[in-house]
Amino acid sequence: MCRELLEETALTVEPEGILGIWPDVYPYGGEELHTLNIVYWATAPAGAIANAADDASEIGWFTAKTLPVPEEFAFESGIAATEHWRAEHSQRR
Repeated sequence: MCRELLEETALTVEPEGILGIWPDVYPYGGEELHTLNIVYWATAPAGAIANAADDASEIGWFTAKTLPVPEEFAFESGIAATEHWRAEHSQRR
């Protein structure tokens, strides 16, 4: 996970653990592909600057209140992971 994030964003992060695991289905080439998405929790250093790699259109930093709304996610697993993160985050404060 850390290596992939470094490749995609140029960020070095400290892994904190697994946020959760969610299944998903998405269409590709006329078929439905099934995936199992493992979502990790990590911390970036204060003041870290991320840069989108050539295969990412954009990246961003969000607080619990400014996370995109579910309608802006491409996959159901992204919605589930975000809702789970919000619930976990609100309990920590």
